[in-house]
Amino acid sequence: PPFPGARPAAPAPPAQPTPTPAPVEPQLMLYAMVQATKADGTLDAEERARLFAHLEGSGAAAEEVRHLELLLAAPLDLDGLVARVHDPATAAEVYAASRLAIDPDTEAERAYLAELARRLGLDAAAVAEIEGRLAEAGAD
Repeated sequence: PPFPGARPAAPAPPAQPTPTPAPVEPQLMLYAMVQATKADGTLDAEERARLFAHLEGSGAAAEEVRHLELLLAAPLDLDGLVARVHDPATAAEVYAASRLAIDPDTEAERAYLAELARRLGLDAAAVAEIEGRLAEAGAD
């Protein structure tokens, strides 16, 4: 003991590993992209091409392409999308995927992205950071 009557220090608890965020599931990113393309009620050729390019880039099988077709035929489901997001990192990824899927050139698309950000708990600074990163990557 460093001074009379002092007790020895308790041993330090074992170090806890820093949790690593779970990888974001590709199906969730595709789902986010599909939902965003439905924001203005019209799936244009460019948006459709982006979705299929995303699948192609991930090495999708024919069944995944069929799944995309089913997602495209289903109605917009913002509630279902938001319910699948459980942490801030995934929220940012979902917003980024949604933004990549569309060129927000209509009021409906801008309103969708604003509502998505709000429901995901992303403030204006977080959205600006995501938008900045996308712009830097040339994905605007």
